[in-house]
Amino acid sequence: MKFYFSRLFIYCVPLLLSSCNCNNGNDEPAGGPCAYETKIYPATLILVKRKDRFTADLIFKVTDKNGTLYRDSVSWYKENNNWINVPDILENEITVGKNYKYIIEEIKTGSCTPRIEKLILEKFDK
Repeated sequence: MKFYFSRLFIYCVPLLLSSCNCNNGNDEPAGGPCAYETKIYPATLILVKRKDRFTADLIFKVTDKNGTLYRDSVSWYKENNNWINVPDILENEITVGKNYKYIIEEIKTGSCTPRIEKLILEKFDK
């Protein structure tokens, strides 16, 4: 029995160690290098909807540069999978009527995610 475990150790441990971190010197991500075309639209805050005393959801409408409605009722919670803290709203002076950034990235080259849309609480400058 002792002989069996020593053989197992001698053959399996080197195999396990040699298989770790095996990328053959290729540091390129699985999808390859990707390039995106980025468009930034104004997202106007239209509603602060309190969930409770400490958290809230922000509702935005997104228009293109011509003022045509692109998306209505974009929820901060649904876009980011988390509520915003009420103290953060007050501290950053997030108010109804202000414009923030809605970013759309569409892939030009590569095989990564073809379209990424994200809402960020950064002031939109025209």
